[in-house]
Amino acid sequence: MEKLKQIAGNLQALFNETAQHLAVETGFRQRRSKLDGATFAKALIGGWLSNPEASRSELAQIAKVSKQALDQSFTSQAASYLQALLGWCVEKMLGQEPASLSLLQRFKGVYVLDSSTISLPPTLSAHWQGCGKEGSQSEAGLKLHVGLELLSGALLGPELSPARLHDRQGPHQKLSLPAGALRITDLGYFKLGRLKELEAQAVLYLTKAQTGLQVYGAHQQPLALSKWLGQQSQKLIDRVVEVGVKERLRCRLVAWQVPSGVVQTRQQAFKELARKQQRPVSAERQALSYWSVYLTNLSQEQASPAEVAVLYRLRWQIELLFKLWKSGGGLERWHSHKPWAILCEIYAKLIGQIIQHWLVLAGVWQEAERSLIKASRIVRAHARSLLFRIDNPPHLLQELIYICASMQKGCRLDRKKSKPSSFQLLNSPPILVPQLLN
Repeated sequence: MEKLKQIAGNLQALFNETAQHLAVETGFRQRRSKLDGATFAKALIGGWLSNPEASRSELAQIAKVSKQALDQSFTSQAASYLQALLGWCVEKMLGQEPASLSLLQRFKGVYVLDSSTISLPPTLSAHWQGCGKEGSQSEAGLKLHVGLELLSGALLGPELSPARLHDRQGPHQKLSLPAGALRITDLGYFKLGRLKELEAQAVLYLTKAQTGLQVYGAHQQPLALSKWLGQQSQKLIDRVVEVGVKERLRCRLVAWQVPSGVVQTRQQAFKELARKQQRPVSAERQALSYWSVYLTNLSQEQASPAEVAVLYRLRWQIELLFKLWKSGGGLERWHSHKPWAILCEIYAKLIGQIIQHWLVLAGVWQEAERSLIKASRIVRAHARSLLFRIDNPPHLLQELIYICASMQKGCRLDRKKSKPSSFQLLNSPPILVPQLLN
């Protein structure tokens, strides 16, 4: 109940005093208007949360203004206003009491960090610069930097940056984490110097090993990772090594040979990558397709090789979150060709996804078997009802209670025998299941 009261307070502040204050501060509204900051925010955020494909005519109906009046409001000031509202929501980080998952509870938090890019029309390249050259399809793009703490469900971000900013220079690369926490990242964040810093801060890390990494062999000569693996006689390797040349890191290397089906899938992906980039994939990378290789400062007592694999698999939880936002939330679909209208739509939809996450935390995060997809459908079904109750605190709280009760009854994952879900593996990690460790 306390969590729901906190969410109710956030929603009331967001759609009332915060909306009105930021509308004036950003220059979106300097005088009284029927379509004031709060009404504009309610129509866009609530309308698109309820239906990501809602037309501007439908949004105008929610705001009780004409479509023309709404269209004229999609200005650069409106985009700045919604971006400021998004920043306010990001600061309201909420967490929930964790589910009973013994593997995760060994740590003072399990943080999965990742980013996702939204391609934008070239007309927005001056505002959000993409990775491509002028005139290319990737000339403009927006990158979302997100962290997800898996014990409490707390969301870090999304922090926004131009798409061309590499994750190694992104806002979450230097994120301060508590001692005893576990940081799980993909190769976009791989930097030996940063891993050494985490070690010094008593923060645990788990990452895949980068292609081209040098490992020190028996005679202290650096060998390419694939060559070093080729010298090992076991199919499962778990030992302390030193890696790097200029930056030397002493860490635990966990690796195993993967099944032939996984190798074929990886090599097929390499062929597609070579076709797109118009250059061959390196021999080192081809050789590593036979292995899964991880670096960590987790001790063997903290995580067995199988548990290392299960923990790294949790990185896909943030991929699922991005998929939920983009597919279910419509982040990559917009209903205008005008640049400021597109940014308004993206920012409003992002705010909607944060609100959705708040409700999921209160409703089902304590359930290990939760389905975020099923929970999001319930949020969308009740989004309009929430809007209508913003200014009536008792009714708003009752609506939140009803939404959470609906989640608790209908948002469980089905158990699978052949391909167990992450929550099944967390509750009873396998001794070693090769087909899962890819």
